[in-house]
Amino acid sequence: MPENLTVESNSSRVSLKWTKPEGIDQVSYLLELFCEGQVEQPRSIHTDLLLYSISDLQHGHKYTVQVSTLKNERQSKPTSKSFTTGDRKSVV
Repeated sequence: MPENLTVESNSSRVSLKWTKPEGIDQVSYLLELFCEGQVEQPRSIHTDLLLYSISDLQHGHKYTVQVSTLKNERQSKPTSKSFTTGDRKSVV
């Protein structure tokens, strides 16, 4: 599972950063973004990077982001953080 997930948000964008789990090489990551109160499917993003920015978020909404590692078609338990857009703060 990814470690040390940090979240920095503003009114319409969030920047995510995490560290790779120790002892695991060549993994990719699955990010899932959920908006509280909406029944839409979460936004799913695949990346090989240890950071990612998501824009076009709705101001004043509460979101939860989950980050999982993917290796050999297996997905780890996710690390998650919640944040509200427009708070202009970091969630560690």
